[in-house]
Amino acid sequence: MTRGKRFSVIIPTRDRKRLLEGALESAALQDYPRDMFEVIVVNDGSTDGTREFIDTYAAGHKGFDLTAVNIEAHRGVAHARNAGVTKSQGEIVAFMDDDCVADKNWLSCLDAAYRSRPDAVSVAARLENAYPDSLVARYQYVHHLYGINAAYIPDGLGGAVKGVCFRLPESDGPVRGSACQASFLRRVLVEAGGYDESLTLSEDIELMLRLEGLGYPRPHYTGAAAVKHFYRRELVKVLRQFYLYGRGGPAFRRLRAERSAGTSAAAGMLANSIYSALECWHAKRRLLDLPALVFVAVAAHGCEYLGEARERLGGVLGGRKRSPVSGGIHRAPDSRLMSRAR
Repeated sequence: MTRGKRFSVIIPTRDRKRLLEGALESAALQDYPRDMFEVIVVNDGSTDGTREFIDTYAAGHKGFDLTAVNIEAHRGVAHARNAGVTKSQGEIVAFMDDDCVADKNWLSCLDAAYRSRPDAVSVAARLENAYPDSLVARYQYVHHLYGINAAYIPDGLGGAVKGVCFRLPESDGPVRGSACQASFLRRVLVEAGGYDESLTLSEDIELMLRLEGLGYPRPHYTGAAAVKHFYRRELVKVLRQFYLYGRGGPAFRRLRAERSAGTSAAAGMLANSIYSALECWHAKRRLLDLPALVFVAVAAHGCEYLGEARERLGGVLGGRKRSPVSGGIHRAPDSRLMSRAR
């Protein structure tokens, strides 16, 4: 690889080579100059032949700057993203998940957004649901939007009541983004120390909040290009995912001291689930969808709560010492990233 790249596209993956192919195809079809971006796939301990698939794909796409970073043992998505940043050469790092595909003008629109805002340190693209006709996928999509944009309420409290805060804005504006459609100036990621590898979920939200705490401007949003997310459509898989959300929740809240006075974590999860179900129903307003969405919401919240209870019980029985509540992170910035600062 040569220096001078404008973008480094980083795709972490594990045991999902079929989905990964779609993500790579969307990256290869970008209308952005090929010599101005690279794609780095971080293979996080896959055992399904992902390593061989990446090699074969690279051999069949000459002129496409594709690099694989192979991690022998599974270390988690935060570690994978940091490994990608360490390897990257671009001025801007753009993240995409392996179960996403990007519009062909994705990089062009991100580039235009950065050039039009000299103070921007992060820009997020529009996030879309690839399965709009699936109730389960629609619920995840709205829940996802609520989670990453809970602080973006264009119309104040009234907007929150109406559900406005669950939607990405139609026009450009400051907004938090998820790692599946966010981008950052590489130097900012290096200065901040990268993703916190002690977290098993919400590491992307934690990074956004940490950057704000360090005084960086809020991320910007461009609706001119979209990243489509292939959300799970099988209820069993979704419930398992929410259980894992619950398992990772206590660590995230301890790290970021996000507890609201007088509001329990369980109450917050329930509110998120019910609000997401109502907003999801409001998008199509089909009466028969409402009881199904409420069922999905309650079941998902129940699994999330069980996951959190299991994690807290394990901490008590295991005698695990919890980190003191504070607003900062509890680890030093990633020395590998700091050593690559330019």
